Amino acid sequence: MKRFKIACLSAMLLIFIQLPLMSQEEPAHSLEVGSDFVSSYVWRGLLYNGSPNIQPGLYYSGFNGKFTLGAWGSFSMADPYKEVDLYASLNLGKFTFAVWDYYTAPEFGQAKYFSYVKKATYHAMEGSVVFNGSEKFPLQLTLGTFFYGNDMDPNGKNYYSTYMEAAYPFTVGKQNLNVFVGGTPAEGLYATKPSIMNFGVSLSRSINITEKFSIPVTGSLSFNPESDDVFLVVSFNLSSND
Repeated sequence: MKRFKIACLSAMLLIFIQLPLMSQEEPAHSLEVGSDFVSSYVWRGLLYNGSPNIQPGLYYSGFNGKFTLGAWGSFSMADPYKEVDLYASLNLGKFTFAVWDYYTAPEFGQAKYFSYVKKATYHAMEGSVVFNGSEKFPLQLTLGTFFYGNDMDPNGKNYYSTYMEAAYPFTVGKQNLNVFVGGTPAEGLYATKPSIMNFGVSLSRSINITEKFSIPVTGSLSFNPESDDVFLVVSFNLSSND
């Protein structure tokens, strides 16, 4: 745990050091709004909601795309499921550092968004680092650990649930594919023991609606051996830049 705290403090220090250096470059800022429509909400091998979900997002990108502030949500079209997440990320080329604040409301009309009391909050804070790979070998490695919030065992102690994933994108003809495998090293949110609990493949392409308009579509087939489950999800994306 001490090592993880040191790593988090080091990442924050790195962000504060890098931001002034990036500000010396000619700043390029952008705002983006978009939304996904998914047939069901599956994340890291876990089924969060089995109904179709609308997943909107708002993003601000600055310092030539290196620093991002964003908000992302998921809202069920059939059930009272509501999630709103905030995050900040810093892309340093080969590595991207991020801090996430995940918030899932208990029920509509009973939200307690501003409650951060450890044993009562519906928030969960995660720190993550992603190795982005290279153009010649685009292997992507992800490590994320919850460090505060409702990620707790029955005794009220933090699990510090950790997720690790390796993903490799490639193309076959005009099709973009991505194979991935993810797991956890200990009991926590993802599984009751160290295990591989998320592996599969996704396929992305654009469907042409007109000569000037197309919709990106992604289909994903994933398996969770820990829960003995399988998921097949399709998503459609609509985004605009300003």
